[in-house]
Amino acid sequence: MVSYPKSGNTWVRIFLQYMLGIKENEEGIPILSDIPIASNRILLDQYLGVSSSDLTESEIWDLRPDVYREISKQSADMRVFKVHDAFGYDSSGNPIFPVEVTRSVVYIIRNPLDIAVSYSFHSGKSFNETIQQLNDPQFSISNNENELKHQVSQHLGSWSNHVCSWLDQEILPVTFVRFEQLLEDCRKEFKRILSTLDIPYNNETLDKAIKASDFAHLQELENAYGFREKPIQSTSFFREGKKDVYRDHLNVKQTNSIDEHHHAIMKRFGYQLFKR
Repeated sequence: MVSYPKSGNTWVRIFLQYMLGIKENEEGIPILSDIPIASNRILLDQYLGVSSSDLTESEIWDLRPDVYREISKQSADMRVFKVHDAFGYDSSGNPIFPVEVTRSVVYIIRNPLDIAVSYSFHSGKSFNETIQQLNDPQFSISNNENELKHQVSQHLGSWSNHVCSWLDQEILPVTFVRFEQLLEDCRKEFKRILSTLDIPYNNETLDKAIKASDFAHLQELENAYGFREKPIQSTSFFREGKKDVYRDHLNVKQTNSIDEHHHAIMKRFGYQLFKR
């Protein structure tokens, strides 16, 4: 499950956990560690056999494909991972996510204008700082050399770089799902995702999973019990979950900056800038 941050990956991830029958805690919150992010440091350490903190960023990058091969070898069933990395290759020219152990990729794509707003509230950074990140070809996350993060470094690049890295590669099969279509008809889009991943289901299980992963329901759970993946600087993880929120937050200069940097890919996926 691939996406640029704040594009709906966690929503889809929670839905899949219910479909796969994965446990939830006593408050009814799904245990997200059962579908981990591929850059999780503890996960990598477990299969590397050494502490990733003793390795350089490039060494970790080159070893990650071997970790995913080993996970596949030790797993009797299909494993699902959340991914924020742009598609890339190790120093030997091999894809970071090995072809032989990757059945399919689902890419959740969202309007970058709305990502700028959501990511800003999530990270505690200003809209201008977040837009600079969206436009930066060198942008990475979890790469602070002075702090050991729960995740290893992930190169994202700009929003367009990220989308194109997965769109233009021909090694792995990729299905694109628009966040806005999920909002409009989540049942239809969730069924398409299940079909892509070859996950069997019946309508009763599907209905329960859709209800359990409903955004309003997740907000209620977070308000009552908190949410483990919410950053300290953020007031909530499940903040709004709507489209076109940028109209209420970004000024003309900010929206134009995003449109200028990403117009071609925005147009390709039907993201037209609302002219004020």
